[in-house]
Amino acid sequence: MRYGDQQVMKHWIAKTLFMIAMVVISIYVGLRLGEACQSVAILKWLGVFVSFSIDPPFKLIFDGVLELNIGFFFQMNLIQAIFIIISVVIYEKVART
Repeated sequence: MRYGDQQVMKHWIAKTLFMIAMVVISIYVGLRLGEACQSVAILKWLGVFVSFSIDPPFKLIFDGVLELNIGFFFQMNLIQAIFIIISVVIYEKVART
């Protein structure tokens, strides 16, 4: 691998990690702010959660020897969605090179 290729790869990895960090931080901060907004009457709509899941979990049974339970649960509030969109926009502005 040439030196230029290594630099491009390092830059790509750094940009990817930056994006992942931005999204994870926005999800966490949005969750906490959403919980706090639920106690304020005017901001209660920001903390409303939307969720969906596979319930009961999907079961795979292999001859009584192995049993797999596969399920899915997703929950998000409005402020988390807003923060994720903001983080993607900030990423596009900062990481554009």
